[in-house]
Amino acid sequence: MLHVESVWLPKLQQQNYRHLLNAMSRPGSQNQIIHGVSDEYKFDYGFLPLLATLVDTQVSVSDPESLLKESEWKMLQTSKTEISNADFIIAIGQKPICEEPKLGALSHPEQSATVFLCVTKIGEGGLTIKLTGPGVNGMNTLKVRGLNEAWLERRNEWCASFPLGIDMFLCDRDSFIALPRTTRVEVM
Repeated sequence: MLHVESVWLPKLQQQNYRHLLNAMSRPGSQNQIIHGVSDEYKFDYGFLPLLATLVDTQVSVSDPESLLKESEWKMLQTSKTEISNADFIIAIGQKPICEEPKLGALSHPEQSATVFLCVTKIGEGGLTIKLTGPGVNGMNTLKVRGLNEAWLERRNEWCASFPLGIDMFLCDRDSFIALPRTTRVEVM
């Protein structure tokens, strides 16, 4: 009998989708990633259940660090592309990219990239960031380990001409936060 891990099934994806909506409406709030995988099927980064929830055959993904296994590409049923053309980008938070992602256009700001950054740990570490803007109650500060602050500098440049910009998720192995393009991010 064929066994399919629950990360690829609708029930788990619906639960993660609820967490994604919560994260986007409350930037900086730490949300649990629901893995639902057996001990034999482990992945190194927590972004996979979130990516599996959002992608389909109509979008493209860039994976410059080759974080996805070939079997995961097959299950995602999406196309591979370069960073500049990708709807979704997966990257390691310690290694900033030099290329510019899709930022959308004034007539179609939704045609921009969503970036998943893999970090070591959310809620602890040497980098402290301050968040303000819609969905943030006054100000929110949090610590992140495994994130090069150059990513946040580039993100702020990309999001400077709202409604253009990117949406970003920081993911450790078990949790994630959202940094929508409307959120102002400062390194403290």
